[in-house]
Order: sequence, then C-alpha cells, then structure tokens
Amino acid sequence: MLISSCSTAGSYKGKFDFCQRLNAYAAQHPKKQLLTRSERAIAELVDPGLLNVRFTREMPSQWLQLRKLIAEYPSDMTAVNINSIQAFFAGFNLPVTDFIICDEADFSLINEQLKPCGLGADTDMGLYNSALRLAICSKSVKLDKIAIEGMLVHELAHGTSAYDLFCYYKDDGSGRDLVVDPRYGFNFLDYGVFLEEGFAELMRAKYVENLISRGGINSWLGLSGDPVNYLNSTYPWVDDRSGYAYPMPLKYMHKIYHEDGSFFISTAESARAGLGLELLCKKDPGLFAAMIKARKSLAGIQEVAVRINRISRGLYVELERLPDSEEAILQGLKLIIDRVYGGELKIDGRRMIVG
Repeated sequence: MLISSCSTAGSYKGKFDFCQRLNAYAAQHPKKQLLTRSERAIAELVDPGLLNVRFTREMPSQWLQLRKLIAEYPSDMTAVNINSIQAFFAGFNLPVTDFIICDEADFSLINEQLKPCGLGADTDMGLYNSALRLAICSKSVKLDKIAIEGMLVHELAHGTSAYDLFCYYKDDGSGRDLVVDPRYGFNFLDYGVFLEEGFAELMRAKYVENLISRGGINSWLGLSGDPVNYLNSTYPWVDDRSGYAYPMPLKYMHKIYHEDGSFFISTAESARAGLGLELLCKKDPGLFAAMIKARKSLAGIQEVAVRINRISRGLYVELERLPDSEEAILQGLKLIIDRVYGGELKIDGRRMIVG
C-alpha cells in the first residue's frame, strides 16, 4: 500500500506536531542502541551457531515505531505520475514499496533526524531506507517533474528486493539485542553498493525510455527534435575530480534549475554505475533479465555473478567489493571500460556507444 496523505489525514495534526514527535524519537533512540551495518556484523554472521544469531521478518519495534511516525507525513502525490510509475514496475513484475514525497526542507529535517538513529544518509534529494523498508523523495524546486519521477523510480528500485529478513544477535559487551538488515538487492552489508546503485539508476534510465516510447515526453533536456532519436546518444563527460573522460548517454542526465529559471545539465553520481551495468548488458543481453530475477531470489543474484564473470573473469567480485563512495563508483565504471572495452568507449556517427 502506498503511503499518502489520504491514509493519515484523520490523525495528522500538521508539520509542527510531526517535527516535534520526530525530534523526540531521535533523542530517545541514539545510534548506539541499533547497528544497521558494520564490519563486525559481517564477521559475526560467518558462524551464527556460535553467536546466538536469529533471523526473522519481524521489524524491530523501535524501527517500526519510527516508520509509522514518518508515514504520517502528508505526501504530495501531485508531484509525480504515480500511475505511470506503478505501471512501469508492474511491467517487470516488481513491487512498489512504500514511500513519501516531501519538500526539500522537510526532506532535510527527516533525514537529519534519522542520522542520530544510524538510519540517515548523506543526500539532499532522495533515499531508500532498507531498515525501515521506506523510500523518501524530495520534490525539489531545482528539478522538473520528470526528474523527480526518475529520482523516485531510482529509490523505489532499491525497494524491489524480496529479501526481507532482519538478523538479531547479542552484543557480548552489553548483553543487548542488536539488529542488522543484512541484504537488500545486491547490497549485502557493506558489499555490493556499485551493483545496487547501478541497478537503481539503470531502472531510472529505462523509465525515461519508457515514457518517451509512449509519447510521455515531447522533448528531453530542452533539445529540439524527437527524443527517441537522441536519447541514447552521448555527451562527452569529464569527472571534475579526476579528469577522467567518457561518453555519457543523455538519458542519464537531467536539468537542475537556478532561481532565475536558467538551468544546467547534470547527472547523479550513481549514473556512472548505471552506465557501467548497461555496458555489461551490451555484452550479455540476458544480463538485465537476470538482474530482475535477482530482485526475487538469491539464485538470481548467483546468475548475475556468473554472467558478469563470463564477460570478464573475476569482475563480479571486484565490483561487489568496491566501497561506498563517489570515487569508487567512478572506479567501477573505469574498471568495466578497461576490462571489457579495452580502455575506451567507441561511439558511432549518431554518438551512440558501440557494443
């Protein structure tokens, strides 16, 4: 069931009351009481028989309380075409997880109050919280409606993972029950960030393609002509930190507006991971279907690993173990270009990447 203002209109008393209760929750439940991901958890999961570990689908009561509290936020469903988004995921037989849509100020407020609980993220636009099974998206005035929908699709894509177990274990120092949500999608604790972000961004790009194929977009990025003809054409992109240059397809780009109405073209950092997975799909057309299968079963994840390793031996593990950082995302793209495409992407006369 989608979270919306309609489901909570009777109990919601305004943003002030919402903020007060969220502040109170954060003060009562500091990060030290709950561990969401840690290197120690990875080690302890190696031999659960010795560590009194149990797996359950029961969400910790503190997280459930916080989830219900955030769900009371009155989402603005007019900010996106939810029917279009639902139809898109239904086309892949994937679920749409619960979500809220808020303005920029409220997104920052919610995110900042999640951080002391160990559940926030370093972002100002959108996030998927795997512990709460909840996507939160900002209807930023800097973005147009299609860009906001694309961002929401990205976050909802994270929530399509069928793995729903929580792992409880004892902290031998305090005796407290601690809990970890070990997996969502390709992300297993601190592993798999590149693959998971790449999948979510690839889904966002496919959503844009889907809109255009149905005539839902008459132009893209302010360019003239039929976007079907240039959506997969590329623009020479240069990383401003490392100077690394590569062609980026236009479908991964979006406009960011200034207050005076002017705009510039940008991409999300995760677009590099999306492009990387798309490049692998060019080498193995069956890989994307395996990624969809991987949202539903561990066997699907194993198939993805096998297919990527067939493209380049050992590549899956190298991508899976990249850390969670902007530099590592670019490193993953460069790794794919070097290992699979000989260090350089070739483009044709229409500026499309040659597989």
